[in-house]
Amino acid sequence: MRLYRWSIVLERETSYFSIIGGGLNNKRRDEFARVLDKYRQDTAPKEYHDRLKPNYAHCRLEFGCKRFVIDSGYYEALHLPNNDLNFDGIKEVTEKGILTRKGEHFEFDVIISATGFVVDQYPIPIRGSDGITVQQYYREHDGPTAYRGTTIPGFPNFFTVQGPNTATGHGSAVFTQRHRFIRYIVKMLDPVIKGLVSSFEVTHEATDVWNERIQKKLETSVWSGCQSWYRVGHTGKNSALWPGPLIEQWWLLRYPEWTHYHAEGADKWKARQIQRRIWRTAGFASIAAAIVWGYLHPQDVLLVMTQGKDLTFSVFH
Repeated sequence: MRLYRWSIVLERETSYFSIIGGGLNNKRRDEFARVLDKYRQDTAPKEYHDRLKPNYAHCRLEFGCKRFVIDSGYYEALHLPNNDLNFDGIKEVTEKGILTRKGEHFEFDVIISATGFVVDQYPIPIRGSDGITVQQYYREHDGPTAYRGTTIPGFPNFFTVQGPNTATGHGSAVFTQRHRFIRYIVKMLDPVIKGLVSSFEVTHEATDVWNERIQKKLETSVWSGCQSWYRVGHTGKNSALWPGPLIEQWWLLRYPEWTHYHAEGADKWKARQIQRRIWRTAGFASIAAAIVWGYLHPQDVLLVMTQGKDLTFSVFH
């Protein structure tokens, strides 16, 4: 099962590099769009062909700039006699159904509203050490902003899952949030739970550098080509998506960059960090010394290896 899951990850990563990744005017992306367009014409009812193809006159549309969904039976379902598409728009919801803008009334037992997402607002009024709420911090930075999508300056011991610029348009949310961000947060909380640190708070400098890097990559991405819920107010900065492959996300979230955080009540923890660095340095130095000694004394290395083989033979004989 694990091997199968990783095969799916690899397939999705390939789709990123070949279709989504890169800037605008991607020839491979254009070819893939033509393949999907032909599939739509071959599968969907003819009367819906023009309406089912996105056509946004108000923006520079390129395939991939909005979230695309691979058909799983939707087109075929449009052929069913009890299924009908209406593009007139809703004027109002009545007691018994829906009145369209063209004056046509449809009666329904159930109405399912699927109007999209609002990801540039933080409705919970959490106030940080600087006296402002998360939403106020977002507003000051032209939209949702965080360090590695998990921590915000001025909010010690406050961590977000599915935070700013952590979503992916090509991979699994379970993989990114459970296997990457939650594990990252647990590593941050571990010293706090053990009583070694009172709190961690990311610095403003680290957050600014991180987001400058993120937004620079997003400015030339395919997602900058049209209006979407990925962007603040549909046209502002992209505050939703991770601008790269999942393998990059995995690499950057393996361990916290502790120097990017301010730690309170952390004397014990800092002492342990120093001890770990000393032992790590001593280990690397020992390995390096052994390699240098072996290089300078190859005959002695051969002798030691020969004696080791003789000893092994004696033990197992």
